[in-house]
Amino acid sequence: MNVTPTSAIIKEFAWAAEAIAEMQAATNLERYEKAWLDYLHYLDRGWNKLEKHLAGISQKNLSQARQTRKSDALLSYLMHARNVDEHTIRQVVVKRPGSLKITGGPGGGTIQRGVFSGDGQVSNIVYEGALDIEFVPERMEIMGVTDRGVFYDLPKSHLNVPLNSLIPHELARLALDHYNSSLNAC
Repeated sequence: MNVTPTSAIIKEFAWAAEAIAEMQAATNLERYEKAWLDYLHYLDRGWNKLEKHLAGISQKNLSQARQTRKSDALLSYLMHARNVDEHTIRQVVVKRPGSLKITGGPGGGTIQRGVFSGDGQVSNIVYEGALDIEFVPERMEIMGVTDRGVFYDLPKSHLNVPLNSLIPHELARLALDHYNSSLNAC
């Protein structure tokens, strides 16, 4: 079987996409974390192959792709998170506990009694006024990483668009879409 440069890149990016699907389907946080680490690995391998492919096509495109990877907050963060996972024993994600958020609407509200369980279930609640009750489940979030003595904070943007999530699979999709569009532009 003859492997072309683009088919090798496509394969790595397809495996990265599978890792995203595994994160979304994970039934526990350990499986989720493994899928995240797999994603970082496949994304980096795909980038390495894309970089070699671009080098054979256009130095201008290669230079531009490298600059974007270094200057874009999300792409740079993912590169360094992979390095930290690969070359150190430090974590690149953190487990956040679930929480219950109760806010009063216009005019506020008063809870007289109720049962709030750890899984987000609310029962026998008696209240007056307007209340919004939101359960946020336990989850994994990215965390700042130190790679070769340099701290890389949480990314705040991707391609100059603000990020409003720290959830790995949501950020993973954005980066993978970027690299796939770079490949399609070749």
